[in-house]
Amino acid sequence: MTNAYSKLKADLKSAGVTLRSIARDVGVSHTAVTDVARGARRSKRIEQAIADSLNTTPELLWSDRYGQEGGAT
Repeated sequence: MTNAYSKLKADLKSAGVTLRSIARDVGVSHTAVTDVARGARRSKRIEQAIADSLNTTPELLWSDRYGQEGGAT
């Protein structure tokens, strides 16, 4: 999971986005966004905000969190 988190942070950095900026945009704490990014907790709203920042979907970013039909597991 650490490797996935490191890749996610690197991808965000390449896109010019930080977890703190996502937290500000969503109106939640930096810790909440970090926890979701690390996989320690779930939030559809935060997952979507992170995915939007990378022009992708939560299902593609966290395929292990979603079933084959894209629903939360």
